[in-house]
Amino acid sequence: MKTIVTFSLCLCAIVTLVFFLPVSGEEAIYDDVLRLHVLADSDDTADQTAKLLVRDALLATYGEAFTAQPSKDAAAHYLEENLPAVEATVRDTLTKHGYDYEVDVALTSEHFDTRSYGELTLPAGEYAALKVTLGKGEGQNFWCMLYPALCTEPAKGEQLKIAADTLNEEEFLLVTDSGYAVKLRALEILSLIFK
Repeated sequence: MKTIVTFSLCLCAIVTLVFFLPVSGEEAIYDDVLRLHVLADSDDTADQTAKLLVRDALLATYGEAFTAQPSKDAAAHYLEENLPAVEATVRDTLTKHGYDYEVDVALTSEHFDTRSYGELTLPAGEYAALKVTLGKGEGQNFWCMLYPALCTEPAKGEQLKIAADTLNEEEFLLVTDSGYAVKLRALEILSLIFK
C-alpha cells in the first residue's frame, strides 16, 4: 500500500512538472520578440487583399525604423509613441484602395500558437504584438516578427543572421533547427486553458 501511495505521489509530481513548467528558454523568447498581427475582416478575396495592402503599407512605412531598434523594449516604446501614426497609415491605405472598415490598432499581448517563419519556429505562448484588426477580424490573418525585424523577405540566410545577431545563443537554438527542445502538445493546450 505504501508503495502505491509513493508511486502515485511521484507520478503526480512528474505530471505537474511536465504540464506546468515552460520548455527551457521559451520564456525568454516571449520577452524578446515583438510580433505584427493583421486580422482580415473575412476570408473573402477582397478582404484578404486589404489585409495584404495594410501589411505592405506598414512594412514600407515603418520597416526601417524597426530594423534600427536595439531591443524589443525599444521597438515597443517606438510603437507606443507612434501608434496614432500607425493607425493613420492603416486608415489611409484602406481609404486609398476603396475600403471602409472599422479599424482597431493596438499594442497588446496575445497568445500565438507555434508558428514557423522560414527556417525559424516560434514556440506557442504569450507575445507582445502590434495587433491590427480590420472590420470584424474574422478572416485569415497575417503575422510576422517586427522585432527582430524579420517581416520583410530577406535573402536566403539573412533571417538566420538577423536572429543570431538579435537573440542570445539559447534562444537562437530554440527557434532554429540547429537545436532542439522537447515539446509536448499538452503544454500548448494547457497554456491556452490557463492564460
